[in-house]
Amino acid sequence: MEAGVSNGLYDYTEAQAARVLGVCDRTLRDWRKRGYIDHYQLPGGRIRYSNAHLMDFHRSTYRPARTIQPLPHSAG
Repeated sequence: MEAGVSNGLYDYTEAQAARVLGVCDRTLRDWRKRGYIDHYQLPGGRIRYSNAHLMDFHRSTYRPARTIQPLPHSAG
């Protein structure tokens, strides 16, 4: 096995990584296949993600929330 796998850097399965990112497994799998998120493939084909992979992806897709202006109070 690769050094990263044996020392715990690739701790997240695809299902776990999807939960961390707040998406379904299918969405994460699609993003991976399109090359949007880095991953590591174990012998046998299993996919793993590191915390760094998830954080990098999150930072690359972060968009600040729009500022919502409060409604003016009615003079009543």
